Amino acid sequence: MRTKTKQILFKVDQDEYAQIRDRMNECGIINMSRFIRVITTQGYIYHINAESVTECSRLLSNISGNINQLAKRANTTGNIYAADLDEIKSAFSEIMTQFKEVLQEFLRIYDVVDKHRKSRRA
Repeated sequence: MRTKTKQILFKVDQDEYAQIRDRMNECGIINMSRFIRVITTQGYIYHINAESVTECSRLLSNISGNINQLAKRANTTGNIYAADLDEIKSAFSEIMTQFKEVLQEFLRIYDVVDKHRKSRRA
């Protein structure tokens, strides 16, 4: 059984339609009905730039490979080289920089949503 039984129809001109499509693409939403429901009932849609998250994931994958190689070498030869440790430290620093960027983006969005919720209660 369908839960959505009410229908709303409205017309837009070509420019408005293009703007709606552009906003949908920005948000990564392909279903226009869903997009319009979300934007009208919640009043906002936030698009999170996934590039930072993807880059953070890539860097984590790289450093885990480096750590595994270092562990194998240490177990095989009993030696750990300072250059290897420096490389891992550098990679870890890069990951932390990316992670901070991702976290700042989430915090920025949280602040906006929190302000919006508080203003709706007032």
